[in-house]
Amino acid sequence: MNLSRRRVIALGAVAAAAGMGAACSGAEPEEMRGSEPERNPLTTPDIELLALYSAVRRTYPELDGVLAEIEGQHLDHLTALGGSIPEVSLEVTVAETSAAALEQCMIAERRAADAHQAACLQSNDPIEARLIAIIAASEASHVPALAALT
Repeated sequence: MNLSRRRVIALGAVAAAAGMGAACSGAEPEEMRGSEPERNPLTTPDIELLALYSAVRRTYPELDGVLAEIEGQHLDHLTALGGSIPEVSLEVTVAETSAAALEQCMIAERRAADAHQAACLQSNDPIEARLIAIIAASEASHVPALAALT
C-alpha cells in the first residue's frame, strides 16, 4: 500500500466524514456493509472489533451509548485503511456478564493494537506506518477507557 501524505489527509477527512455521517444518520454497522469480504490484513482487527462491539451492544443495551463511540472510531479506522464491513457477519460469542464483556473488549483492543503496531513496524512506507501507528494508539487508548467502566 503506497500512501502519499495527501492520501492520508484525504483518508482522514473521509474517515471523519464517515464517522460523523454515521453518527448523524443513526446508521448501524450492519447497515453500512460492503458487498464483498475484506481481505486486507490491516483491516481484520477492526472488522473483528466491530463485530464484537455490535454483539456486546445487542447483548447489554446498557453499554450501548458508551460502546457506540468506540465502535464509531473502529469504523473510521476501517475507512482510513480502505476497507468496508464484509457482507458476511462474524460469529461472536459474548461473555455472560457485562463486566466480563468489557474485559473481552479490552483483550480484543490489546490484540488489535499489538497487530497494528507490528504492521506499522513492518511497513516500508512512512506515511502508511504513521497511519497504522495512529490506529494502534487509538486502540490502545480504548483499554483504559473500557477499564474505567468496570
